[in-house]
Amino acid sequence: MSGAISRQSAAAMRLRRATVDDALRLFSWRNDPVTRGASRDSRVIEWPDHLQWLKTVLADPAKQVLIAEIGGAPIGTVRLEERGEATEMSWIVAPGQRRAGLGKEMVRLATSQERRRLQAVIRADNLPSIAVARAAGLVLLHSDGDWLLFGSTSRDCPK
Repeated sequence: MSGAISRQSAAAMRLRRATVDDALRLFSWRNDPVTRGASRDSRVIEWPDHLQWLKTVLADPAKQVLIAEIGGAPIGTVRLEERGEATEMSWIVAPGQRRAGLGKEMVRLATSQERRRLQAVIRADNLPSIAVARAAGLVLLHSDGDWLLFGSTSRDCPK
């Protein structure tokens, strides 16, 4: 965990909306082997495809890509996407910042103002993300063996 930010520093975490200037960082995080292994789409994403995806997402009012920072240093991202009556979320803790409990604070901050039902689809063997979902107050709604659907049980977002 070289260069990792401490759990105590998590209290100073802030979120900001991603911009095109974050494209290379997000591209690197997305193509990290650990991230790919936990993703629904585990293939390596090519730069032109990533850049087009980011530009499309940034222009869509139903989608948000947030960058989590501590002391100005980016430590992860949370994606929120309105889908029907729910908001689907996913997150990546930056390589080098994992296993410090930062994902829980990232997701808590990202969902603190969300009033729609939340959901997250998580690979069944992704224990860190399962812990993040549970810490956010999400409960297991469905399992198909390889994938778990976590969600909030009411329209009011859990705190």
